[in-house]
Amino acid sequence: MMKYCAFVFNPSALERYSDPAVRASIIEANNFQERKAAFRQVQDFVKTLFDAGIKVPLGTDSGPQAFPWVGEPIMN
Repeated sequence: MMKYCAFVFNPSALERYSDPAVRASIIEANNFQERKAAFRQVQDFVKTLFDAGIKVPLGTDSGPQAFPWVGEPIMN
C-alpha cells in the first residue's frame, strides 16, 4: 500500500480530460489497448520500486524527457 503520494495536476488538463468527447477519442484510438497495457506495466514497476523503499521521482523536471510517464505524479 502506498504511504504517501503528492501530485499537482494542471486544471486546464483536468478540464480537457473531463470532456466526454476527449475521453471518447482517447478510448477509441487505434492504440488504446497497447497504451493501456503499457501504463499498467509501468504502474506495476513503479509499485515494485516503491514497495522496496526506493523513492520514485516523476515529473517534467525529474530527468530525461524520453519516458512515457513524464508529467505523472511525484511519489515520495
